[in-house]
Amino acid sequence: MTKGFRTFLIIWAGQLVSFTGSGLTGDVTDIHFLGTALSGNRSTHLNNNGAASFGQRRQTMKTTHVRIALAIVISIASLITLLGASHALAQDPIGTAFTYQGQLKEGGALANGTYDFQFALYDAATGGSQAGSALALDNMNVSDGLFTVELDFGDAFDGNERWLEIGVRRGDETGAYTTLAPRQKLTAAPYALYVPGFWKLGGNSGIGPGDYLGTSDNRSLELRVDGQRALLLMPDAASPNLVGGYSGNEVTDGVYGAVIGGGGGGENFRHPNRITDHYGVIGGGHGNTAGNDDSDPENAEGATVSGGYYNDATGHASTVSGGTENEATGSIAVVGGGSGNVARGNGSAIGGGGMNVTGGESATVGGGYFNIAGGDSATVGGGYVNFADGQYATIAGGEGNRAEGKLATIGGGKGNRANAAYATIAGGGPMDPSGHPNTTHNAVY
Repeated sequence: MTKGFRTFLIIWAGQLVSFTGSGLTGDVTDIHFLGTALSGNRSTHLNNNGAASFGQRRQTMKTTHVRIALAIVISIASLITLLGASHALAQDPIGTAFTYQGQLKEGGALANGTYDFQFALYDAATGGSQAGSALALDNMNVSDGLFTVELDFGDAFDGNERWLEIGVRRGDETGAYTTLAPRQKLTAAPYALYVPGFWKLGGNSGIGPGDYLGTSDNRSLELRVDGQRALLLMPDAASPNLVGGYSGNEVTDGVYGAVIGGGGGGENFRHPNRITDHYGVIGGGHGNTAGNDDSDPENAEGATVSGGYYNDATGHASTVSGGTENEATGSIAVVGGGSGNVARGNGSAIGGGGMNVTGGESATVGGGYFNIAGGDSATVGGGYVNFADGQYATIAGGEGNRAEGKLATIGGGKGNRANAAYATIAGGGPMDPSGHPNTTHNAVY
């Protein structure tokens, strides 16, 4: 009595799909299956003649000769679904077992009864070496053609390619298995077992309070794009460091709580962003430094450079918002932008402009060019080459004005001097009328 068996494992997008090929009776002559494992809907047609093509071993099993063919398609979606991947990051680990479902036909009809299966992993499509131990599952129930088995090869998935070899025989027989060909390449889905608690493309659901993505030891974690580091997460018991952007961006050893949002590199990749003191922040740009780079990581902590090029925030809790080649060296000093500005006084501020300096504590320069607020709490609103050197002195604008007296004020104009305490000059000038006979000489001593 000669019988023919057809077995199809067709699970696609989480659904069992019935797929029928041509009739198989007697010797195997024609097998259809949906591509190789995990290759999609590419139809593959194999013609095989008899046991020689399949390398089958003929053996008398009581009075029945068996010809069995198995075609397998494993899909990522089905395996993830069958594993309950929506709970893959639950507190209980996923383990290394996965569910394998198939459809068995005998003589063109759905099979019913018990069958023995043997599964083995290899490191090559043909020949090669077996990985792990073979799994023998006897007397597996097949109902209306469907069977389900759970396979657990332990740590046999180590990141290298694997092929699954399958043997089948009737459950009431004790002879050798019929080895089916070709072996089926396993890709993607079983390799989720290589990283228990895997994270799916497209995201996961059912995340528990204790679930996380990252390391569990005192090691840094890198995220890369195109092989280049894009984000470095550095552990620290006090506060971790986050370093984004150019791979040359750096946080000084021993510093914690630092954040570099990105940027760095610049022309010829020679201009990284650097943080040298605790809790420093650099938002982006390149060639920027937050911290004073001395041996004490605490005396300039909390320094911030939001962006721009070659800016330095070296004072405690100082800030440079942007621009280029600006410096905030005083404690809590601020430079809003511009170019070449230096906020030296503690608590001093420069709004923008170029080449302005605040030397006094809490002094302010709003903008302009080459202005200096040297007195404590002195103010220069703008203009060009103005000097407010007196305590609480104010120059609203103009050019070449100087207010040296305490609480002295110059509203504007050019070349005016308010050197006496409380002196006020509304504007006009210049100070020397000999060269300018039609102007007023304004000077208060």
